[in-house]
Amino acid sequence: RSVSDRDQRVCVAAAQCLVEGAWRTRLFEFPELLDASACGVVAALAGVISENEGLGEDVRRQLCPERALIAARRQGWSSEAAAFARVACGVAAALGDAAAVEAAQVSRAVRVALSGDGVEQTFSLRQMLLVLLTVDLPPDSAGRTEVARAAAATLQLAHTGGIADSLKCDGFFPTAHLGASEKTAPHALQMAMLVLRRVALESSTSGGAGGSARRGPRRCEAAFSALASAVLRSIRQAVQDVEYELDSLMSRGLEADDSTKAVVARRDDMLLRAILVAGWWLTLSRAPLARDHAQRAVLDVVLRPAVHAPHCAHAVQALAVRGIAVWASKTKEQAVGHWGFFVSLLETQILQVQDRMSPATHGAVESDAPLWLAASLAEVALLFLCDTLLLHSAALGGEKAED
Repeated sequence: RSVSDRDQRVCVAAAQCLVEGAWRTRLFEFPELLDASACGVVAALAGVISENEGLGEDVRRQLCPERALIAARRQGWSSEAAAFARVACGVAAALGDAAAVEAAQVSRAVRVALSGDGVEQTFSLRQMLLVLLTVDLPPDSAGRTEVARAAAATLQLAHTGGIADSLKCDGFFPTAHLGASEKTAPHALQMAMLVLRRVALESSTSGGAGGSARRGPRRCEAAFSALASAVLRSIRQAVQDVEYELDSLMSRGLEADDSTKAVVARRDDMLLRAILVAGWWLTLSRAPLARDHAQRAVLDVVLRPAVHAPHCAHAVQALAVRGIAVWASKTKEQAVGHWGFFVSLLETQILQVQDRMSPATHGAVESDAPLWLAASLAEVALLFLCDTLLLHSAALGGEKAED
């Protein structure tokens, strides 16, 4: 409230407090509130600066994006330093000075952050990716390629920890967002996919004249497909390499060996990446499946094999089924064609949930799968059926719709 005070001295003092970062120190105890707080700080600082031309030079100097990024690099991209760099860049963008931040420099910062570890790495990555979603991208193709490479490296190397813990989604309309709850901050992998999408959009609209406006959307989808499929190919190659190693261990009868379990965990991590990249690609792309061979092949190349992968984690199976639902929701023909599969899936998973929760029938159906898996699969099936019914009820016909 102080930054909107009528007294300019109060505004300046409040802005100085925000810049000094007491909000960061306190809110690092509550990471789930940090992103919302940072957005509020950006808006407050941008507002007070735009309305107070005489704001102290010290505040303006501290909010220099270049200085903030250099300081973050010197501090090893600690969470606090990365958060402040994000705020500084966000304020510059809000004031129409996004060009003051060199996207190539931020891209290099992303690569440095990838060498970090655990929660610290993931948080710092998210801050830098947020900057790349805010600032002006380089006008030259070489600079945009640097940004795309940073996003691709994130998709291939960033930690996946925690991303499979929240399997709730909001439907499978192709125009839907990435499925993150409003209360849940997007994962670094999700943001990297959005950066790829932005690079594709900027590349398709830069340069050219005449009919370029009409061809722009198609060029954007083609560029996005090329970027996403390249990342997916790299991840799939890693999956194949790990599976070869796993087959070798299994053939020697080392199923219960610790080294085999470690290889299975690596394989599951790579499968999870492939499924997530495929799902976000399908969700963000506006290209019809009929025109995009690479996107059309995702079902048979990535999603179905993941469902049947031996000894894979339950989260991998659940996300693969969700990916199939997203893929099938892209066209009327595929949605109608998969209707029976998801009706059957819903029925079987509801029976699983009822059996596991009812005292009268508890344990009647033997299953090693956890209860949350059955509930997640039932939710995926129900959401797919609801979306299909809303979009394609006429094509389903009376008999199928009554199911």
